[in-house]
Amino acid sequence: MKPFQKNKLCILFLIVFFAAVSVSCGLPVYNALYPPTAYAQPTNDPLNRVFSFTTADSANAGMDIYQGVNIYYRIYNDPSSRDSDINTINTSNTEFSDNGMRRLQNMGYNELSLTKEISTINDTLIPIDSTNRKIQVRLFTEGFSESPYAAGIRVNNSLVSGSIPVRTVLSTSFDFFGTGPLPGSTDPDVKMNSALGTDVWYVNAYAVSVGRNTSFQYFYSSILHLGYITIEK
Repeated sequence: MKPFQKNKLCILFLIVFFAAVSVSCGLPVYNALYPPTAYAQPTNDPLNRVFSFTTADSANAGMDIYQGVNIYYRIYNDPSSRDSDINTINTSNTEFSDNGMRRLQNMGYNELSLTKEISTINDTLIPIDSTNRKIQVRLFTEGFSESPYAAGIRVNNSLVSGSIPVRTVLSTSFDFFGTGPLPGSTDPDVKMNSALGTDVWYVNAYAVSVGRNTSFQYFYSSILHLGYITIEK
């Protein structure tokens, strides 16, 4: 084989190799999605005990694959374990990469569900829209009986009727400390330290922009840490 032909083959091999590496490393730039953005962290004040973020619909509008936003959560009774996992996930979470998403899935985080879908456009928690929206997620009802802070999803400050966040565990939906059972050590969405009590729980959560192509292959943005909600029994 002539040296010129050998060089052409080497160059072609390198192009194919680096393209394959880029995809395998979770960096398909042509399908890069922008993540949601944060505007507030939860507090222990019932008024602000919510997960909140702004969708990236406008930034992702040019991506045909964009579907909307999902939320992933895990329940802890140990703040040290919670913080350790947050640090581990944060280390993997890099811009325009799904590494953070893959890491939290591998660590046992589950997708949040609703008792009633916001929209039937697709199967994301917060389906795509034409403009960015302010989202608030309240896991459980609390406050004064005559004027409670109701569990549910708020989109641009408007409560979506019937859309109550629930835990999806073993194909059975449990609510967050309402009428449903308390977390158990064998629940797949729970990381429990048996040496500690069960009077205080922490629900840690992340939001992620989701894409899907015509072959039903999923793509994810980097993840947004929504903080954690403290629940006292």
